[in-house]
Amino acid sequence: MDVRHDSVIYHVGIVLFLIWLLSSFGYCHPLVYFLSFIYLYMVNDRCGMRWRKRVQFEERKQANQKRVLSDSESVRWLNHAIERIWPICMEDVVSQRILLPIVPWFLHKYKPWTVKEAVLQNLYLGRSPPMFTEMRVCRQSTGDDHLVLELGMNFRTADDMNAILAVKLTKRLGFGMWTKLHLTGMHFEGK
Repeated sequence: MDVRHDSVIYHVGIVLFLIWLLSSFGYCHPLVYFLSFIYLYMVNDRCGMRWRKRVQFEERKQANQKRVLSDSESVRWLNHAIERIWPICMEDVVSQRILLPIVPWFLHKYKPWTVKEAVLQNLYLGRSPPMFTEMRVCRQSTGDDHLVLELGMNFRTADDMNAILAVKLTKRLGFGMWTKLHLTGMHFEGK
């Protein structure tokens, strides 16, 4: 593009030259200064709009290039739907019907040597929904009727997350007594 279209300095120079020319002929009316101010404001606004459009174009261009290279789809639509549904019913389904039955198996399998038994008494994941970062369909599936999706997920609980974990310590460490652990925050990230 030409300097005339991109630079505000060019237009400021024109306005200053015209004001100097008019003042040399003895015509210095306040209306001239007001009109030149309005003109410079409109030029600045137009140049700012062109600059914003150019930046948006470059961002879209880079995003489309990354999209082609990463071979994954944007999942904004899925995140928007989960964000709307999460407080209504999804939190209860995920915490009470999916995670609560699965967690005891993990607690039994991965408990440290100091713990004899671990029981999850209460689980509330909070108002913050999980965010999916990407979705990709894997082309090489074993069967004709199978579809393999690879999802990236990030889940950081809000301040209202609450989980109570009852732990029975070993006799050697805690004389076999029970203690409660209150979990107030969690962060999952995975693919």
